Amino acid sequence: KVLVLEQTSGSSGKKKYIPYTPKLQQEYNAGIFPWLYDLSSKYKKLFAGSMYWSITPAIDDKENNDNVKIGFEEDAEYLGAVGKIIKKWFAVPKLVSKIQDLEKFQIVTCIFLFSADNLKFVSVWNASFLTNLLECFENNKDIIIDSILNKKILVDIDENIKSSLEKLLSKPSKKQVERLLKIKNNDLDYKEIFSNIELVSAWGDANALIMYEELQ
Repeated sequence: KVLVLEQTSGSSGKKKYIPYTPKLQQEYNAGIFPWLYDLSSKYKKLFAGSMYWSITPAIDDKENNDNVKIGFEEDAEYLGAVGKIIKKWFAVPKLVSKIQDLEKFQIVTCIFLFSADNLKFVSVWNASFLTNLLECFENNKDIIIDSILNKKILVDIDENIKSSLEKLLSKPSKKQVERLLKIKNNDLDYKEIFSNIELVSAWGDANALIMYEELQ
């Protein structure tokens, strides 16, 4: 049984669809459980805050001609049993994946990432995903910061999605407000807001090496 089709990045050729089966999910979990245990042993505060995983990208067409879903609705589903355990720590809500416009998806993702008070762990397949998010923040800094400060999604997206997401935005602490205002006024490097991060996990080989080094 094929659960979903996972889309490749297309970085080395035409995009392909990989069938994701229960057996493949079991094999994935068999590797990720010991990996997370090892990380938690090395980084004691890794699970003392929120985390961000990006595995399934925002895809315009979630269904192909054979009526098989393309991509999971959220990354917790991709992770299977592991996802059910750790999704309570996710900084970015599942609903954000419903935003199909890439730029708006990135802006709203940044709103939740920059509003996370204690982000500890970030895991992405390719470092370029994170560098693109940081570039998005630089280009849309005022909208993102104003959204956080006012607990309003100041982006033109579906009203039902917007309303639901706004309910999930937490009120920024006094320290966060001070930091965000300094960033907005260019008095503070925006990267300082991620000073509590314990670990960033990303693929850093082959075609991803350049972006990986840039992220470092």
